[in-house]
Amino acid sequence: MYRTNRGDPVMVYDFDRETGAFTHFDTISFKYGNQPVIGEIGCAVSPSGRFLYLGCRQLLHQLDLWAPDISASQVVVAEWDGVANPFATLFSQLQLGPDCKIYGLAGGDTRYFHVIHYPDEPGLACQVEQRGLPLPTPSGASMPSFPNYRLGPVDNPGLPCSPVVSAGAPPAGEAGVSVYPNPASDQLTFRYDPAENGDQTLFIFNNLGQLVLSARMSSNQNQVSIPTDNLSNGVYWYRVAGTHMSLPAGKFIVHR
Repeated sequence: MYRTNRGDPVMVYDFDRETGAFTHFDTISFKYGNQPVIGEIGCAVSPSGRFLYLGCRQLLHQLDLWAPDISASQVVVAEWDGVANPFATLFSQLQLGPDCKIYGLAGGDTRYFHVIHYPDEPGLACQVEQRGLPLPTPSGASMPSFPNYRLGPVDNPGLPCSPVVSAGAPPAGEAGVSVYPNPASDQLTFRYDPAENGDQTLFIFNNLGQLVLSARMSSNQNQVSIPTDNLSNGVYWYRVAGTHMSLPAGKFIVHR
């Protein structure tokens, strides 16, 4: 784990996922650059764990965590180009996204994120694009959180991201049924194999276990769509059952 604080070295900890304990505290010194030490700075690590990026206001630094001397490996991979819209689009908070790119807050109340397109490449090959992600509204002074949903068990931690992220195809649901979109806003569709499952009935329950909706899933069709205008925001559970078999239960989210 890496933590930054303006004017201080990078703080480094080992983190035990099972106990939640932080151990083996250490620091990495770095040169802030010839600029006023004002405002917060941020950091993020590349997918492979090799490169540490530091968003230091006017400068974006890269450090090689695999180098014998990490501090000596520091290089500047981007310098603020002077654009202010409406405020200076500087480098501050950084975060690894689910698509293996690193995104950086371009200052409070601006409409942009900076993008590091290839964070596992050394030096300028990482390709920093200032204001590479326009936003529909001002960002404020914060970034969304990108949890590592791909994190596996302790002995097989999995991958931190995937270079291809797509939501074009309906996500797979429980065996025999797919549910999309999930989360849903106006309408929810359940798709199934009528030849395999025959006539079924769909039951939807709220988080209290109360039945709030049911619908027939005919063997003559392969999907059923239901409006969600009578469902309030929240998590719901479904179960599909019929004369031939009962399919496993699943859940979906309604969010408007």
